[in-house]
Amino acid sequence: MISLIDTRLDESWKKTHPKEFQNKIDQMIHDLTIKDDEATHRIGIKRQLEARAGHNAYAKLHKLEMPVYICGGKFDGITSVTNLKKIQNQIPNAHLEIFEGGHMFFLQDSNAFNHILAFLKGTFDKQ
Repeated sequence: MISLIDTRLDESWKKTHPKEFQNKIDQMIHDLTIKDDEATHRIGIKRQLEARAGHNAYAKLHKLEMPVYICGGKFDGITSVTNLKKIQNQIPNAHLEIFEGGHMFFLQDSNAFNHILAFLKGTFDKQ
């Protein structure tokens, strides 16, 4: 899972950074279990997975008429740049921006949050 979240964290990285790797495992376990005792949390996770399994809107993306900002991390093994580009190609006038980082790029690249916020505020410059 760690390598999917950030493809830079491959086998070679794990071998040369054992403490950091263990810290990432510990953090992931903590994050996954922090609300595990809450019934609604478990129900929410189950429903999210069920929704993902049966949802495919790809063929309808070309109908979107509002401004669309697609962003992702260069090293994301879950949502690949290739898939982001395919989505962009389906949506008229969609803007795609790739940031440094993995699946959590918005925490890893200091520019990401400001760009996302600018898009949401309507002040985004596509240059």
